[in-house]
Amino acid sequence: MQLTRVKHKKTGNPDRLPFRVGDLPNNHQGELRIEPPVSFAFLPFAEFWGKFDPAMSRSEDADVRSPVIPKRLSLVRQTADILKREVSKRTWEQWLPSERVLSRSLKISRPTLRNALKRLQAEGIVQAVKGVGNRIVPEKRDSARPRPTHKVHLLCPNPLDRIRLQANLWTDELRNRLFQTGNRLLAHHGQQYLRSEPDAALEHLVAQHPGGCWILAHSTPRIQAWFKTRGIPCLVAGYTHPGIELPFVSIDMEAACRHAVGVFVDSGHRSIGFVHLASERARDLRSTVGFNAGITESNADGVVGKVATHTGNLDSVRDAVRELLSIGTPTTAILTGTTLSYATVATFLMQQGLRIPGDVSLISREHDLFLDALVPQPSCYAFDPLRFGRLIHAKVTDILEGTSNTPDEQHLVPEYRAGESARKKSVKDQP
Repeated sequence: MQLTRVKHKKTGNPDRLPFRVGDLPNNHQGELRIEPPVSFAFLPFAEFWGKFDPAMSRSEDADVRSPVIPKRLSLVRQTADILKREVSKRTWEQWLPSERVLSRSLKISRPTLRNALKRLQAEGIVQAVKGVGNRIVPEKRDSARPRPTHKVHLLCPNPLDRIRLQANLWTDELRNRLFQTGNRLLAHHGQQYLRSEPDAALEHLVAQHPGGCWILAHSTPRIQAWFKTRGIPCLVAGYTHPGIELPFVSIDMEAACRHAVGVFVDSGHRSIGFVHLASERARDLRSTVGFNAGITESNADGVVGKVATHTGNLDSVRDAVRELLSIGTPTTAILTGTTLSYATVATFLMQQGLRIPGDVSLISREHDLFLDALVPQPSCYAFDPLRFGRLIHAKVTDILEGTSNTPDEQHLVPEYRAGESARKKSVKDQP
């Protein structure tokens, strides 16, 4: 800005400038003396206008009166300092406000706020959760001896967004508990680990992620044997396969299937079938063991057990049911291995004109939320996924701390929920 010195028409003095009424602040009248050698071309606006309005000279006082609004100088650093101060004062619990709320209350732009949040994340004050926000990291009580950070790896053939709800719930519980102790849970999935020769894929995976502890979910005998022979710290979420000694935490499906046979027998059934997926999963193998044990240990006379497997598609499940109904004494009670197979078996029986439980009683080995919407209400076995996650976390902690790495086992027995699909047969229907 270039200011030109002009002469007053009356005095001819170039150091005096003419002003009209209303041009000066507070309606001052007359002429304002400008004392050289002030150069207005290099003055900030506030200082320039302070020559005319003394109130502007108190800009620093205005900053003191509004400490929550960051100054223009080092805006990112000052914003980070303000956020840290508010976090230490527990202004917010667990989560920071949204970026829109923070940028509006602090009167800063989104990029400035995000750079400040990155500083807090680097210092471990907050943690960015994708799609949710910024979580406040709880302060560690024992700051003198912080816990070492470990990585816990979850190896599952299928991605977590495609597994059943219960598995997602216990996985989330495990992740939260590991986070509270300063540890991380990393999930790895891929069909290459289900091949008959998964050694090369496993070698590559473990080489990329050395150390820590591994959790094996839905693992095949080859996967368990590979970790066993190499002595890698691991825990099996489920059953171990015969001949493999590894620590594991499982849902006791064997006990559930044995109990289901007892429920059918006590209800007067003598021809009992078990429909499950043909697989190498240890829980399916142990379920068959439990079913056969229930048939053998039955005190009733003439109890016959039939096992029919399927490949997972609708036609295969229907063929398995036809086999149970047509071979030998018609089956009057069926135990299904999964909730999806229960839905297929139930609808197929109704399609054949058979009543549930009037003609055939049904029990599901597992529980899922959609079963609660079916009529008649299915009888099934359910477990607490959060408790299962806590059991997994306790065992993983022991392995990480080196207090336990023995091949012990821990079972969580599911609870039987007696619905309307399995009930005692009337006297006239009993043989």
